[in-house]
Amino acid sequence: MNTPVLSRFKGWGLWGPIALASLVILIAAAFNLGGVYVMQGLPAWQAWRAHTYWYFFAWRMGLYGVALLGWLKYRARLLKREPGASPRWRRAEIAVVLAFVLMELSRAYTQLGG
Repeated sequence: MNTPVLSRFKGWGLWGPIALASLVILIAAAFNLGGVYVMQGLPAWQAWRAHTYWYFFAWRMGLYGVALLGWLKYRARLLKREPGASPRWRRAEIAVVLAFVLMELSRAYTQLGG
């Protein structure tokens, strides 16, 4: 478990996830502000986003697939180390899948005029 990458982040403690979340929010805000600027207004930006919804949906499905493959590889190694951890991880996996499904259903409902 003490790989060089993991030992590098041990000292980050609580600040590592906070820094990562802040970076993601900053990138998303910059992307949206840049999009509004490039499209010369919020209505045009919103129309572009609505028009390209299904392209970004396909992109997100691809990302979810890559994340799933990575998780399955990690999970196999984890369960080999700790065979008794399966029920705990199963509940967490179900919660994550439900969260992603609900998020995508909410986006689709909004996209389709709901």
